[in-house]
Amino acid sequence: EDSEKDSNLTYEIKRIKLEERERIRELKNEIEEIKDERREKLREIKSEEGKEIRTRIREINKEHKEIIQELRDKKITVEIFKADMAKVLDITTMVRDVVKKMGHIDILINNAAQFYPTPFGKISEKDWDNFLDANLKGPFFLIQEATHHKIQKIINIADSSGPKTRGNYIPYWLSKTGLISMTEILAKVLGDSAQINTICPGPIDFPEDRERLKNDITIDPQEISKTILYLLKEMTGITGNTLFIDRGRRYR
Repeated sequence: EDSEKDSNLTYEIKRIKLEERERIRELKNEIEEIKDERREKLREIKSEEGKEIRTRIREINKEHKEIIQELRDKKITVEIFKADMAKVLDITTMVRDVVKKMGHIDILINNAAQFYPTPFGKISEKDWDNFLDANLKGPFFLIQEATHHKIQKIINIADSSGPKTRGNYIPYWLSKTGLISMTEILAKVLGDSAQINTICPGPIDFPEDRERLKNDITIDPQEISKTILYLLKEMTGITGNTLFIDRGRRYR
């Protein structure tokens, strides 16, 4: 009887340890998710250019406020609209709020995204939904709603890495591959009414990432901004295309 109790106790300890390890993994994923969401939000605000900037974020922190103030000091109108990209009601409400406040929408840049490692064999349904909702479903319904308001330019931000270097990021990569395919399909659907293209950058040379990426092939964030500005020019022939900015990294 004592032996059976000891056996049960050992099993219970092992089960608790496994649960603790799983919780630690989930916490690490959540931390990475928060960090990457923050970077994506900052990139979205920094990369747009013009007299009026409308952006979507969930929370405004100190870094956002500094960037917003810098833009306003340059006499650029900045308005913030909040939305959860995984919720269609949030998306439609945000678009209508933008139109009500600003009068129209000219340009849409889908840059917000989920990004964190999900090793095969440990991918949960929550992970799957997180990526497909935020990275694919959200942009689709945002585009669909924006086209009701005569939008002219749509740019989706995907990823140049591909499955070759994204083995531990399967749901993420599937969502980005879907975004590329969606761009091609919508180019046919939208025709001449709006231009839609995808930009696929490689690892970006942000100061906070330089040590981590010191042995990788990186690109200057200004290259993305310049490519966006090129696509925003008054041209009509470029639509349904995918532009890779990675110095050939995906082939190496």
